[in-house]
Amino acid sequence: MPVRFSYREVLDVRRIPASTEDNQAPYVGLHPLLDVLWPDGTDANEADDFWVNYAQPIAGSGTVTLDFKSLANGPDGGSVDFAEIRAILIRARSTNGDAVRVSPHSSNGWDGLGSSFEIDIPPGGFFRVFCGVDGALPVAPTSKSVDLDNLHSGAALVDVLIVGTSA
Repeated sequence: MPVRFSYREVLDVRRIPASTEDNQAPYVGLHPLLDVLWPDGTDANEADDFWVNYAQPIAGSGTVTLDFKSLANGPDGGSVDFAEIRAILIRARSTNGDAVRVSPHSSNGWDGLGSSFEIDIPPGGFFRVFCGVDGALPVAPTSKSVDLDNLHSGAALVDVLIVGTSA
């Protein structure tokens, strides 16, 4: 199944004086446009597979493990087996009671962002990583799983999109 991944965002930050007596000058900081477009394929700056789960539930104080070599319910109904990751987007729902932590699983943990990374996504927050460089974020039988840990006693929901290559 052909895949075309396109993502676009711009960050616009402004500081405007509170009044005419404010001695601070206006400031505008524009981050360059992030424009990602990957055609179908398995080479650099290409992707040929994806997995998405909108409203992935995580039990109170629970953990969901994502195995990048065997993600069930892929776009064609089967499982998705990534060889490399090109993008991960995770949104923690604003209704969550606390952060959701992303980290390598204790066994065969994915070390694409380091062997002991921990990223806490607060309610309403996003985590995004993009890398089109071939071989930069590999998945292997011994480096394949991340945990999504709910840091609250109540249930949580996250939206997850993973884009990558099959070879």
